[in-house]
Amino acid sequence: AKSCSAARPVKLYTALRSHKLVGPCCHRCGEESLEAPSNVAKMTRSLPHQLAQTHAAALERTMASGGTTVDVDTLDRALWKALKPARALTGRTPRRHRRMATRSRARAAGVYEELLAKAKVRDNAASKRGRYRCLLRLGDLRRYGGDAKRATAWYERARRAEPGRGEAENGLGAVAQATGRPVTAAYLYWRGSRAARPFRPAARNFKAMIEILRGRADDEAASTVVLAFDGDAAAASARLADLRARKALSASRLAECEALLEHAARRMQ
Repeated sequence: AKSCSAARPVKLYTALRSHKLVGPCCHRCGEESLEAPSNVAKMTRSLPHQLAQTHAAALERTMASGGTTVDVDTLDRALWKALKPARALTGRTPRRHRRMATRSRARAAGVYEELLAKAKVRDNAASKRGRYRCLLRLGDLRRYGGDAKRATAWYERARRAEPGRGEAENGLGAVAQATGRPVTAAYLYWRGSRAARPFRPAARNFKAMIEILRGRADDEAASTVVLAFDGDAAAASARLADLRARKALSASRLAECEALLEHAARRMQ
């Protein structure tokens, strides 16, 4: 017998049927088909949304039942992947795509704000880790949208929630880099890589920032830090002392430079 033209990939069909996203559509054989436009549209609308809802519900249950922090981290990563929040887009991106990106970030922020509110009423290790992960994600979402001020506020709250972890420091470093403060960014990436629970990508970001600082010869603080990492500790210290005497840098920038110079000196030993 001639096979029905409403063919479909078996693996995809099986997965979709388990979600009840396919139904009898072929008028010739009465079998289910993925070729029907209504089913395809329903698939594209429902699958990501259902997956995100499932992960959010599982994360909420884990925090409520006092599950492990490893479970919280794993479920948070799965939820973030399912939500797929869009990063900030350039001005050349079509307006329609920018609106879609804004909506995706707003949708993700709503999920994490709801989880954060529910986590606040519980006092166990899983809820504390859940609060920390929500604060980090909300900071990421604001940073993706280009809102440096609100992103910094969320990251600062995350840093206060778990000061021994490096993710919030890395996020603050990304904000500093995006707002044109390369020395501060290098300092924060360094802190993220040297935390009690270091964030591994922060070390890579720190190395990349040092290379960026090499191209900032007009920035006295940047050139001072580069001198230290190039092995000329004496010259770097002398230049920093001169900057301090001339009050060319703010107190916070001087402290950042001093910390980076000390780190460079330890590396050379």
